[in-house]
Parts: sequence; structure tokens; C-alpha cells
Amino acid sequence: MISLENDIVIAKIDPHGAELKSLFHRGTDNEYMWQGNPVHWNRSSPILFPIVGSLKEGYYTYAGQNFALPRHGFARDQRFEVLAKSSRHVEFKLGYNEETLSVFPFKFSLHVLYELDGDTVTINYRICNENTEEAIFFSIGGHPAFNVPLTGSSGYNDYYIEFEPRSRPERHMLTKDGLLEPSTSGVPWTGEGRLYLSNDLFYKDALVFKDIKCDAVVLRSVKDNRGVKLTMKDFNHFGLWAAPDAPFVCLEPWNGISDFVDHNNAISEKLGINSLEPDKMVSYAFAIKIF
Repeated sequence: MISLENDIVIAKIDPHGAELKSLFHRGTDNEYMWQGNPVHWNRSSPILFPIVGSLKEGYYTYAGQNFALPRHGFARDQRFEVLAKSSRHVEFKLGYNEETLSVFPFKFSLHVLYELDGDTVTINYRICNENTEEAIFFSIGGHPAFNVPLTGSSGYNDYYIEFEPRSRPERHMLTKDGLLEPSTSGVPWTGEGRLYLSNDLFYKDALVFKDIKCDAVVLRSVKDNRGVKLTMKDFNHFGLWAAPDAPFVCLEPWNGISDFVDHNNAISEKLGINSLEPDKMVSYAFAIKIF
């Protein structure tokens, strides 16, 4: 486990999956990250790459071939190399290999950088196309899970979500296979633009918001001043999820999305897919502020 720390926060990251496992606030004596209790969900903050969500029938097509990938791809189950580390910064790298090429026929490197500054950790994903001749197609996203409630003075239903700037988008529903329906459905936003958490909010899987215009998402309680602010200007889509009746919620910034039910399986035509030209690099960052 890699530790980053300052006078305010201690962050811990596991090289397996380059996964953020802990955000502990020294001043409030609070652990903010879900600790991966397998009773509900055994992860804390997996990296979603090279796809986000599910593929129709579990595969995509490229250059006349079919390639199978599980939901959210393979990066979360790979061990990353540690390239550099200081007390407040660490850089991980995952490169292509024979195993990845068998399911994702692109030469890539994925660098994940964590930087701690005050009460905020910034996570930067840098994707490099290592091929000199062809573009690569990919999606990427975060999946951090936060404890709810954060203190003993509040309960799950005391917490709510707000988008900044304030908006009240509708959700795309998911099928049992994790595919997106084309129609949207209402969400129980209040007139103030708050979405209060409840267990039944997630009984039909994640809330998926497509093509949102959002600078930040805030998780707060009406009973105390503990919360999380996730800044995500580099991301186009957003997911909100919790396992059934679990004491956490995931705030998920995505550049990519599940296949729609009528998709033709071609990765180059997948909604939300990103393409990167040969020898190029692209970077996407989001930040988590705990208070």
C-alpha cells in the first residue's frame, strides 16, 4: 500500500488496480472511503478502463474481429508499476502486454497520478497511444465509494447530492445486462436541486446521467458539516451507485458509457468512445475534497 500524507489527510493507494483505498481526515478523525467490505462490495475506487459500463452481448467488434471484455474493463484487476513517489505524489503505470492485447488490440500506456494538496486529492489519468500507425479507441472513468453516513450523528437518508452548477437531469435506465435504454426517467430532485439518498434509490441499479454540464458534484448531510466535493470538469457523463442497502455511495465521473440496447457492437461507433491518434497522449483529471 502506498501512503501519501500531509497535516490534514492521509491517502492510501493499492498498486493492484492503482486503487484509492483510504482518505482519512486527521482533523475530523474520519475515514471517508468505503473500505471494501465484501458483504456489500469488495472494492473502494476501481479505475474503469478501457471501457466504462457493459458491452452489448459482452463483446465489441474491431477490424473484423470480436473481442470480449467484462463490465468496466480490466485495469481494476491489473497490478500497476510505481514510477515515482514522494510524500504527496505518486505515479502508477499500466502498459499493454500479451494478455491485454488478446482482449484490447491496442498498444497503450495508462498513467495514474495521485497528488495530495491540503484536504484534496487530485487523480489524473493519462492515456498514451504507443502505436505509430493507428488510433486507439477507449473509455475511462472513476468509481470512488464514500462512507455514508460519515458520522454517528447522521443517517443514510440525511445525505444528499447536488450538481454544480445546479441542475436536475433525468437518468437513463439500465437493463438487467447493464445496457442503456434510449428513454429517460425522472429523478426525485427537490426544488432546491437536491437528490436525497435512500436505499431504494439504487434498487434498479445505477443512476446514469449522460452528457451532463457539470463542474462538480457535492455529497452533504443536513445534520452535520461532513461531506465530499468531487470536481470533474474533464468528464462528460456521471454515475451514481450503491450496492443494495449498503452504507456507501459511489460518485463516478466517466468519459465513456455503457452500450445502448440498439448498438451495433462496433467500438469505433460506440457512444462516448474516445479516439487517440498515434503517438499522442490525452489527460483527464478529477479531484476529491473532503470536509
